[in-house]
Amino acid sequence: RASFTFSVNNGKSMDVHELLSLAKNKVMLTGVSDVTQEEDISSAFPDGNFAFEIVDIFTKAPEVNFNWRHWGVVTGPYKDGGNTNKLIEQFGPGRITLNDEDQVQSLLCSLQTSGFQHRIT
Repeated sequence: RASFTFSVNNGKSMDVHELLSLAKNKVMLTGVSDVTQEEDISSAFPDGNFAFEIVDIFTKAPEVNFNWRHWGVVTGPYKDGGNTNKLIEQFGPGRITLNDEDQVQSLLCSLQTSGFQHRIT
């Protein structure tokens, strides 16, 4: 049975069950210093769209280094602001490690951790 872990900014490694227990918009925010786990930014993105894509790949398997983009448009309220229709983007490097069966064993992402909330409002 293959195991999988996910980590942001070398923080706590989460398995699939822990990831599924998080709200979709909180997965990457586990590594953002100015957003706590208790805060929920989903109201700022009511349509649930805060997409993730790999934009550049630098190395081949079994350790794939890449750059990613995570983005969404603020169409709902958030704290004292929101509804700005502003595009919010996060960028960063990441690494996927594959096992001998070419299954993803780990996904590590790094991102800038300050100022995220300020950009939403």
